[in-house]
Amino acid sequence: MMQTIADLKDRLGVAPTCAAMGVARSNFYRHQRPRPAHGARRPSPRALSPTERETALAVLHEPRFVDLAPAQVYTQLLDDNRYLCSERTLYRLLAEHSTDMISRHGPDGVYTYVSPSSLSLLGWRPEELAGRPAHDFYHPDDLQRMRQSHETLAERPADSTVTYRFRRKDGSYTWLETTSKEIQGPFGSPEIIANSRDVSSRKSVEEERDRLFTYSVDLLCVAGYDGYLKQLNPAWSQTLGWSEEELLSRPWMELIHPDDASAAEAIRVELAKERSIFSLEIRYRKKDGSYLWMSWNIFSLAGEQLIFADARDVTARKEVEERLRLLAAHDGLTGSYNRRTWFDLSEKELDRSRRHGFELSVLMIDLDRFKEINDTYGHAAGDEVLKAVPRVFAAVLRGHDVVGRIGGVEFAVALTQCDRDTASGIAERLRTEAESTEVPAGPL
Repeated sequence: MMQTIADLKDRLGVAPTCAAMGVARSNFYRHQRPRPAHGARRPSPRALSPTERETALAVLHEPRFVDLAPAQVYTQLLDDNRYLCSERTLYRLLAEHSTDMISRHGPDGVYTYVSPSSLSLLGWRPEELAGRPAHDFYHPDDLQRMRQSHETLAERPADSTVTYRFRRKDGSYTWLETTSKEIQGPFGSPEIIANSRDVSSRKSVEEERDRLFTYSVDLLCVAGYDGYLKQLNPAWSQTLGWSEEELLSRPWMELIHPDDASAAEAIRVELAKERSIFSLEIRYRKKDGSYLWMSWNIFSLAGEQLIFADARDVTARKEVEERLRLLAAHDGLTGSYNRRTWFDLSEKELDRSRRHGFELSVLMIDLDRFKEINDTYGHAAGDEVLKAVPRVFAAVLRGHDVVGRIGGVEFAVALTQCDRDTASGIAERLRTEAESTEVPAGPL
């Protein structure tokens, strides 16, 4: 009578799946095999280890085998074995034809398998690497880090990706990126399988990027939506005087000039909405308390909640622009508004007075006998007289009154919110102040 699966438990004598196949096969062909000669003994199979025995029993107790006769079990196991063989063949073909280097090594780091791509990738034939520890080929500067990576992988089995330098057969080093995973080996011991690829080109680009970041004279940074800088280059400290730690530990809005804070805040809000490049010029505070004009180009990655920015010190340019603006709008000798600017501002004041119902008065002032001063004391003395006129205006007029030099010795004053009688009084005070003002050539 054929045995059941339960009857086969104590007859297992070879490796797990093969043991189940062997027992099933022996029962299936028992009636066909000749009995041994009288007195002869069948050869005893190798005894299973406890682990092999436990695994073999688990195979035979799978639900799919419970209701099967031994012959059917054997047939099913044969099919499983053919499938496993085909899968192993497929995986080996994938490994042997992959442009990445596929390797396997034990916990000690010794290679037990290396795919053929090691030759094109590193110049080593697979048999030259097999049996040697991987750390023999690591760059000395990466050795400690790689050992720590192996220890971490052993403690917390999970996919691990690391970038490091590996020695080629010609003695040079290649940057590899390796993804490793710890698996259970065929005999229950842990093994590590790894996939390595050449990332030298990428590392070269990254190193060039890092050099540009480090040595750029522009201020480069990465900031978060939380208002703090995440990364910045040395130009920040060199330009502003703050240390890197000081800059990273405080909100970047704190260093913006109060008059520019609203413009910076508006840009910050817009950055959170869309991926656009924004440009603005604001003043940034140095450690000594002074301010520098900075020209910014800002780009946001809303999905990552990061802001990328570069800034350049444009203080010198802004100072030149301010001087040009003053020269274009003011008289070079007296500092008062020139004719064109005075008329432009006066027209605006006139429009404003009409809208709001204010009165506006205009004084036209001329210096008498100025030609006599030039003829008697020279043109240098005449220039000193003209320079003294703004001092007279400053002593009498209000800050919002508009003063301009509209001719050689002619000045005009637009008195805002001022009626005729008040304007007459101001004119008299100006005349009195002028009489008492001293200049190098004598009384004005």
